[in-house]
Amino acid sequence: MIDMKKIFFPTQKVDVLIDDAATGKKRVFNSRIEDIQENRLIIAAPYSQGYFLPPHSGREIHARVTSNDCAFLFMVKLRSYVHDPVALWTISWPTDVERVQMRSYVRFEVLLDVRLMIIDEDNAKPISTITKDISAGGLRVMMGTPLPVGTQLDIAFNLDEENVVEAKGEVVRIIRPKADHDKYAVAIRYSQIDEKVRGKVIKFIFKKQIERRKKLLEIFED
Repeated sequence: MIDMKKIFFPTQKVDVLIDDAATGKKRVFNSRIEDIQENRLIIAAPYSQGYFLPPHSGREIHARVTSNDCAFLFMVKLRSYVHDPVALWTISWPTDVERVQMRSYVRFEVLLDVRLMIIDEDNAKPISTITKDISAGGLRVMMGTPLPVGTQLDIAFNLDEENVVEAKGEVVRIIRPKADHDKYAVAIRYSQIDEKVRGKVIKFIFKKQIERRKKLLEIFED
């Protein structure tokens, strides 16, 4: 049984998932739990790229929170909202909570050039770095100075000459270097990615795994 008290707590980040009619994809609005009251949650007004999600009382909302290596998907209803002094939504207690194991995606070590762009930062400049590993759920990149946890990013990298991965992501973890000369490993989770593109990542990893196994067999046979 899922312990709801361990999943939902003040300051917990919440992703509100909205169907984008223009693109046919899910658009992610960022929020957080401000307070927990009997049978309801108070959250910050969902926000994305300089735009607050318009409130409509009674609206059913798909949302997600993450905890360790799991994501929890659930449904809520918007009960009420205020804009003064800060924008807050009152939503119903989450129902139909579904646990999704995020590490079901295979992580594959590979060095690829990647470009990151911080979202919602004035005069943001592209950050060029390399991957430590990739998966269909996210990637880890190497950085001398890590980005803070929670940083929202535009991500772009090439799997090969024909396949480009473009997605939005969030910094979820920083792994400190083991030695002074090493770089930080910055773990980024995809917050928005086209499922066809995710499929290309899975296919790329599967192909590379087969190639590595063949090379190992050739070494042992020699």
